[in-house]
Amino acid sequence: MLRNKKLIIMYLTAIMLYLSSCSYVVNGRYHYVTIRDTSHVANGAEVTNRKGQICYNGTIPVQLSLKKGSGFMRREEYNVLFYCDQMSVFSIDTICFSRSKSYWANLYFFNYPGFLIVDPWTGAMWLSKDTICEPNLSHAPASLPGPIRR
Repeated sequence: MLRNKKLIIMYLTAIMLYLSSCSYVVNGRYHYVTIRDTSHVANGAEVTNRKGQICYNGTIPVQLSLKKGSGFMRREEYNVLFYCDQMSVFSIDTICFSRSKSYWANLYFFNYPGFLIVDPWTGAMWLSKDTICEPNLSHAPASLPGPIRR
């Protein structure tokens, strides 16, 4: 009886490992990014996603966890607006995602459920090299005047 129980536990563990995908285990479904300004020009930042929804609006520095996926097989994209005060935007940055190499490892390990279902559904197949987001000071504060559009 004890041997059958161990066999069942080993079998269920193998199934769980098979159904979990490489990208989901290695990368996760969230991307952590630090938004800061080392030149101390910006007071705050506003982060919006692909749909225009505000993910964060407040003071910097801040560390955010952003979702990588925007639906099945669709990567998310975030726009970061840096501002001195609420009325003057002076720098815009974009956080983009590309397909992860660990996503293709699903094919190598014959993990077709992970390749076709788990990674595209959770967004774990996307990866960004941007871990720190800072304003681009080549734009003068007067180059992008106007209020933040909500």
